[in-house]
Parts: sequence; C-alpha cells; structure tokens
Amino acid sequence: MLMEDWIFNQETGTFEVRVWGIAPVVDLKVDGNVVDDYTPFWVYFPEFRYIMATRKVAMAENDATNLSYDDWFTRRLFDSKVYKISNPRDLPLSAFFQGPALIREQKRVDAELQAKLASLTRDYSLKPKPVVKKSKKTRRVPAKD
Repeated sequence: MLMEDWIFNQETGTFEVRVWGIAPVVDLKVDGNVVDDYTPFWVYFPEFRYIMATRKVAMAENDATNLSYDDWFTRRLFDSKVYKISNPRDLPLSAFFQGPALIREQKRVDAELQAKLASLTRDYSLKPKPVVKKSKKTRRVPAKD
C-alpha cells in the first residue's frame, strides 16, 4: 500500500507524485478464506528510498531492464487499487462497502481521479486566443487661458 500526495505544478502544468509511505497488505484468513486485509506496518518512504534506489527490479517481461525499485515507484509502473480516500472518520473503503460493491467503488474513485487528472492537464494552448484591440491613447492637452 502506498501513501502519497499528488501535487499540481501550475508552472509546468504537470502532476508530481510524492510517495510518503509504503506498507505491505496482508490477507487475514479464517479457515482458509480471506475475510479482510490489513497493513501490519508502514515504512517512511523518503528514508527508505536509498535502499530502493540501489535494488534492481526483476521483470518477467523484460530481463534487460535496468530499473531500480525507486524508478518503479516514481514512474508508477505498478498495478494498484484504491483502498482509502479522505473522509471525516478516516476509514478505509472496506468500512463502507463489501464484496462487489467495494470493487465498483474502487473503480469509480479511480475513474474519477483519472478524469480529474485529464481535466487539469488538458492542453489549452490549441484554442485560439481572443483578439484584443488596443485602443489609441489620447493625450490630454492643457487648456490655454
């Protein structure tokens, strides 16, 4: 699980993603059935980053890659799903939804985030700029007595 901030850079019109925490997600099983998942601990990513930058990712599709785990996280090359969004009680989505409804809500939140990202990074430079006519400046001449 990742804890991250998405920051919109207005000067460049791009998003910067800052990963703050990383945690394993463990399935809680009862009689062989998964009943819940939990995160046993969190690691502060900025302090852990030097280790991630020195370890190489082994990818099944491409064994010639030279990516580190830091590259893998910062380039967002992983698959993910939404576990939690900001809410007043600071509860995960699983506290509100169960089963197929949880999966639908995760997909809905993800689609909403992607739409927001697309709307913020839309290229407005292709629209024609309005033509503004400059008015002639009039100079005031002092009256003669």
